[in-house]
Amino acid sequence: MLGTLSKWLKGLRKKSHVEGGSTDSQVYMQTDTSSAVRWEGQPSQPTVYEHEREVPKDERIVKKPIEVVADIIAEEPKMNLINVKQQIRVVKRRIRILQEECDIDNPTDELEALEYLKARLKYQKYADRFRWAITTNEKIKELLKKYKLSDVNFRSYYKNVPMEAIDEIEKFIAACKKVTDMESEFRLIIDDGGTETKKDPILLASSPFGKWWYILGAWSKEVQFVDAIIYRGE
Repeated sequence: MLGTLSKWLKGLRKKSHVEGGSTDSQVYMQTDTSSAVRWEGQPSQPTVYEHEREVPKDERIVKKPIEVVADIIAEEPKMNLINVKQQIRVVKRRIRILQEECDIDNPTDELEALEYLKARLKYQKYADRFRWAITTNEKIKELLKKYKLSDVNFRSYYKNVPMEAIDEIEKFIAACKKVTDMESEFRLIIDDGGTETKKDPILLASSPFGKWWYILGAWSKEVQFVDAIIYRGE
């Protein structure tokens, strides 16, 4: 087998020589060169580095959050409080079928709806504890599109909230404990690049009754004594 292969290679080299061809290495080099020549005629594209890319200009209006908080206030959602216990039974049955028959261990939408319904059972009894204005994700999105503001996680920007905000959080948590075991989510709408960057927040808290937010407050004063004592060591 090896002898046959050796003869075949010798014949190929001889044929290449007779026809004015080249050796194997020359054939490779010619192929490589022709490839380079083929690309020479194509227009070259200038390299654009990330730092050279043109950044779109932010045309949003500069405003403090407290100046536009009224823009996100929405009408109170209409909750279906008729026969809530029956609604709970229906959702529980759906969850059971999804888990046992469809092998869906964590049907998140249904589990979330179940918690909302459980809280609604107690809404009428404790409604007077939830007197904050309401907003929605749609309203917040519209606000951020129009004004130079950011919607941020409370944990990352808690240094920017005054003591009045902490007081409202305490009241809200106490109210929520009356109707649900769900953990509340807190968010802030802050000044983003304006005169008081990351200051003057609007404080939002997730509703235990549905997919909307309570506006716990908006402030214009800075947290001066906390900044001075804790963060500047005075």
